[in-house]
Amino acid sequence: AVSAKRALLVKLLKSNDFNQVLVFTRTKIETNRLARDLQRAGIAADSIHGDKTQQDRLKALEAFKAGEVLVLVATDVAARGLDIDELPHVINFELPHTPEDYIHRIGRTGRAGRPGTAVSLVSAHEVQYLADIEKLIRLQIEQVVVAGFEPEDDYVYPPGDRRTGRRPTPRPPAPPVARREGPVSRVDDERPRSPSGRRANLIADDGFDFSKPYESSLPDPALAAKSDGGAASLGATKTSGQARRPVAALLGGLGRN
Repeated sequence: AVSAKRALLVKLLKSNDFNQVLVFTRTKIETNRLARDLQRAGIAADSIHGDKTQQDRLKALEAFKAGEVLVLVATDVAARGLDIDELPHVINFELPHTPEDYIHRIGRTGRAGRPGTAVSLVSAHEVQYLADIEKLIRLQIEQVVVAGFEPEDDYVYPPGDRRTGRRPTPRPPAPPVARREGPVSRVDDERPRSPSGRRANLIADDGFDFSKPYESSLPDPALAAKSDGGAASLGATKTSGQARRPVAALLGGLGRN
């Protein structure tokens, strides 16, 4: 996508429609690289960014104003202080991450009622930035396809496919789930399995079956209370002639009598 953008930019700059152009990129590295590529293509270009000294930036700006340099490639930070009265063209080689920066960029051209042109080269991964810009300015930007530089296959405008009718690729159907036929007992179906996949043995050595609900072997305290003619406390047994003895109880134990 980047190489196609560079080729498209060279084609635009070599046409008679562009005679003095301020080109915006997002990074200092891309600014230097793009300026070099334009020079190799026979286009008089220079760059300004934060790593250049003030003297070098002023020199590049003066050459641009004098017409000695056709293209000035700049980052957003370096372009904020540029003083260019009659700038006819701005090209966004890369769309900014924030839509407010887009307004600052294109505001460099068309000042004081003078004519100006702003062009943005948009790749598939930048469509969301374009949608954010249109939402901020409340205008739909005209999109023009240049012959030989058609959008990529994954270029979808707007994001969400509401106007184009294109839909995301549907997910493949889930594979069928194997079902076991025939009646299955509840205990057999819920019995835990060992890591090897075999059912765990739930019968203890003393014959206790852990798969069944717990049933106490002691007499019901309520029945014992009725037979003794008094009330019995939960978790303790009382027999004639014997002292109380503590027993285990769940959920915090028992109160004292």
